[in-house]
Amino acid sequence: MSDTWNVTAAYDKPNYNAGDTITLTISGGDVQTVTTATTQAESMTINLLAADGATTSIVGAVNVTTSVTTSTPESVRITSVTDPNRVWTVAASGLTATAAA
Repeated sequence: MSDTWNVTAAYDKPNYNAGDTITLTISGGDVQTVTTATTQAESMTINLLAADGATTSIVGAVNVTTSVTTSTPESVRITSVTDPNRVWTVAASGLTATAAA
């Protein structure tokens, strides 16, 4: 299982005055990829013919492994913001966080 993240974060304004509310917004998502391998025994018969016309068969079992890869887009959320200069509050949606400038 692996995750491919494609998430960006942006402030709502380029500059802030002291006391303004800074809003940080994330966009994008994550794609989780899972590969599942399945092995199945299959029986087969191999028919043979010699140059003189004689015939025979080889009967046996062989293991065949198939892999299925599934990619699932997933939404992402902010869980917290660590900043030594500000206290951030994460919105209930998890898509934004705010702090005082």
